[in-house]
Amino acid sequence: MTGASNPNGPYGFADGIQIPSAATCKLFLFRENKFLSTASGFMIESEDWWYLVTALHNFTGRNYFSRKCISETLAIPNRFEARVTAWGEGSSLTRFDLRGEIFSDGVPIFLYDWSQNGGDIAVIKLAKTKEGVSFVTMNDVAFKNWTAFAGLEAFALGYPSGLDVNGTPIWKRVSIASEPSQKIGGFRKVLTDGLTYQGMSGGPVIINQCQGFTDDREYLIGKEMLIRVLGVYGGRIEADKERSGTLGFYWPIETVWEIIAESRQVGSIECD
Repeated sequence: MTGASNPNGPYGFADGIQIPSAATCKLFLFRENKFLSTASGFMIESEDWWYLVTALHNFTGRNYFSRKCISETLAIPNRFEARVTAWGEGSSLTRFDLRGEIFSDGVPIFLYDWSQNGGDIAVIKLAKTKEGVSFVTMNDVAFKNWTAFAGLEAFALGYPSGLDVNGTPIWKRVSIASEPSQKIGGFRKVLTDGLTYQGMSGGPVIINQCQGFTDDREYLIGKEMLIRVLGVYGGRIEADKERSGTLGFYWPIETVWEIIAESRQVGSIECD
């Protein structure tokens, strides 16, 4: 990852808000002018581009695995609005509403990989053309190489049932429930255990701690809270008689960067 525009340094707050909260954005999905639902996402950057990251099913309106319509009315969104945060004067924050079409002449405007090599991830590429605007991104926090392992505490950030606190996301505590190095059913997803709600899919899953093991198995203790973005929250595993309903999953952040690097658009997606 490149670039860090946070004027307060990697551990700073802005207007009393933690950077991961400011980099998380609330999405509003529409079919023409009919509002359908809210969802979660977050901003990252690389070189000359901003990227809005969310869950693929938020844009397709279809379950990633079964490809069946999620909505009982079979409505598929074709337009979105995203409330994002940018740096203002000094260390202040200001909010923008991004609006756009999800499909152009039937073709998705987002990057994705609807295969076992990808995940339930959609990425919208935004050129850095607006002079003087610098969005708050997850790059603005310290991306440490903390090791993620089963049993570790993490947080899923998002907007459960559309809930926010003055525009900022809710931090839901979850624990990593499977070994991150192990695929599940051939997919690169990692299980989490913790109560989450509709509307949180597409938001970031992060570690926010002051001590832990690095990828080189070195144990470090920091003077400040150090953050690692683990991935994109995919949603809950639906409860049945055998499960409590607290299991969910995330897709590793590495998959996001692979999709971006290769500008992937893998798999057929219907806009109607």
